[in-house]
Amino acid sequence: MLSWPHVATAAPQPERAREHARMLVEDIGPRVAGSPAIEQAQERVRAIFGALGLAVEHVAVGHLETAPVRVAGEVVVPAHVMDLPGDHTLVVRLPAHDGATEPAILFMAHLDTVDGSPGAVDDAAAVGVLLELTRALLETPSRPHPVMIAITAAEEPGLGGARALAASLRPDEVAFAVSLDLIGRPGPLAQNGLSRLLGRGLLQRLAAAAKTASVAIEAPLTHQVVSRLLPQLERSDHGAFTERGIPAMHLFHRGPGHIDLAYHSADDVLARVDADAQRDALAFVHALALDPAPLRPDDDAPATFVPLAGATLVRDLWLRLLELAALVVVVFALHRARRRDGPREGRSLGALAWIAAVLVTWVAAVAIELLAARLAGHPQPWIHTPGRASVPWLFAVAAALLAVAPGWYRDGRTRAVLPLAIVAAAIPGAALLWFGIVELAWVPLSMALALAAMAFTSRAQRCAIFLALAMLPAWAIVDPLRLREASYHGFLGRTVPLSLILAVVFLPIALAWLHVIVLWRPPRVVHRAAAIVAALAILGVLGGAAVTRPACAGDDFAARGLACERGAAVAAGVRTTP
Repeated sequence: MLSWPHVATAAPQPERAREHARMLVEDIGPRVAGSPAIEQAQERVRAIFGALGLAVEHVAVGHLETAPVRVAGEVVVPAHVMDLPGDHTLVVRLPAHDGATEPAILFMAHLDTVDGSPGAVDDAAAVGVLLELTRALLETPSRPHPVMIAITAAEEPGLGGARALAASLRPDEVAFAVSLDLIGRPGPLAQNGLSRLLGRGLLQRLAAAAKTASVAIEAPLTHQVVSRLLPQLERSDHGAFTERGIPAMHLFHRGPGHIDLAYHSADDVLARVDADAQRDALAFVHALALDPAPLRPDDDAPATFVPLAGATLVRDLWLRLLELAALVVVVFALHRARRRDGPREGRSLGALAWIAAVLVTWVAAVAIELLAARLAGHPQPWIHTPGRASVPWLFAVAAALLAVAPGWYRDGRTRAVLPLAIVAAAIPGAALLWFGIVELAWVPLSMALALAAMAFTSRAQRCAIFLALAMLPAWAIVDPLRLREASYHGFLGRTVPLSLILAVVFLPIALAWLHVIVLWRPPRVVHRAAAIVAALAILGVLGGAAVTRPACAGDDFAARGLACERGAAVAAGVRTTP
């Protein structure tokens, strides 16, 4: 009571946003579409808008019918057929102070929750942000653009309120739509839904808002790629506008670990809403709304946020030129590597022998892991600690390859495997570039460049350094948090072996490993020691699978994915909320 501000100002006040969220979470609780609770929540929001002197528009959801959303053949969002006559999206409009009639910027957050969840992070914190944003903008001396605020209904069953709203608006009424969903977990504000409808001008607006508000933002590459290639998979309210060709995006907090085990659960309580994160979201959307730059900028050239200094905006044209330059360097390095391969006679035979050894080693690793999974009684035990599982497998494979190398490296014939390693790294990058996925092509191409550098030296130490550099983008691809995030969202099958993922990503590294051995020429005792190490590592994997208990039971994981970890933690008496 004492901390509540007595005099309202145009500056956003985060404590007000939190109080609005508290009202929804603690005074009302779960707000399922079609329930009396959602009608009560709508009445509270309507009263808040009314107290500000704003006229509230009601857009009824009515009959809702959605098709199931599938990822890799698995249904991640079920179909819904519902009649929701009492559920309405509540909309208020704030005109520009100069009377400009240009299309508006639209901010959305959904009011409903799933059954049994108080819905603090999903999505009361965001509703609180938009209610306070409305008050702050209303008292701002100058609004450069018309602003629409929408508290949407029936998001959980299939974006029902947002779809009804999008259908009710004229095509030129909204220039840019922003959905706030899953707001309030600690960490930087993440940008999702950056489809090809968002050109450089709008992306610059996002970067400028982050700078003005002094807010850390990130734009995960995987999210950008999915949003550009598969916009139909967007599962927040912005997706309803992307479907209609209106530039739209999604703001959220990934939080620690990049996944939220309390998502759609009874644990989604107000204590989970980080005050700093909610404040940052409020400051960001406030700066976004007050940016005087045109909402329909002339510069709509494709651009991508790359993970440098958080998120750095780069034109796709420049990325494409850099990637083409990398391909040119790789081709030149291939020519040089072929000239330095030594005698041509038997060269191909040696390279094929080493490729066969690499493939057999990885196949054996996959078979061993499948046996270990059977011993553990879990279809994918590694997913709970992918980082800890990756290192032993790579160590075992490297040792196994070193153990089988001595018979082939003496005459240098297998040096021809280096061009094949370079090609194996460059092909995915060239394919991504060919299909226009420039935001991701530079990752495998940077690996190819590092391997190509090995063709310009004959010293084992330098080649080992370049090989280590080539592993950096490979590690980025199999980052443990990224693997868990992909599994959590259904993009990674629940029976895929880790060794198979590592084999695909590290195949060029494994091929280039022999080139280092050729130049190093270790004594036979090193090869024998490597064989012992590889055997011990394999026995350790099998023994660990037999005695180690995964984070949750195999049948529970098969049914619920990584969400099973929360149930296991609750059963063990471990707190799952801060």
